[in-house]
Amino acid sequence: MGCGKSTLGKNLATLMKCNFIDLDRAIEKEAKMTVANLFASQGEDAFRNIEASLLRQINHDSDIVISTGGGTPCFYDNIDFMNMHGLTIYIKLPIDIITNRLFYSENKRPLIKYETKEALNLNITSLLSQREVFYKKAKLIVEGINLSPQDLLEFINIFNNKNKVD
Repeated sequence: MGCGKSTLGKNLATLMKCNFIDLDRAIEKEAKMTVANLFASQGEDAFRNIEASLLRQINHDSDIVISTGGGTPCFYDNIDFMNMHGLTIYIKLPIDIITNRLFYSENKRPLIKYETKEALNLNITSLLSQREVFYKKAKLIVEGINLSPQDLLEFINIFNNKNKVD
């Protein structure tokens, strides 16, 4: 969360000349409400059910870049599903950078409640410590500081060339 998945994903899809899906926007379209409202009215379980269902409905045989929410890999064996159907990427950032991005963001995350920057930092630290075990299952882990879509595409090409089966 806050690592730039949506922005990088959209720009990467443009570079690759393929489709882009932001899973959170797809969930909002399906639920006919914002992610925050879905969390507030139906709870996290309903959100995670829709998320897992939509993830599995996507045609993974086509060239597509999917930006998932930060919790997507952590539920319903989603990380294993994603690894079976494509290249998964963990964009790793230091907690202080994530804290700054989220603290000054207009988009408030439903799982992160805070009043101060210090409280936000503690919340992110706790959430990341729970989630990182799933994130580390990604096929490709990249450092997110100053990561451009071109850099990401180069990492993907290097990864694909190393893992090419002749």
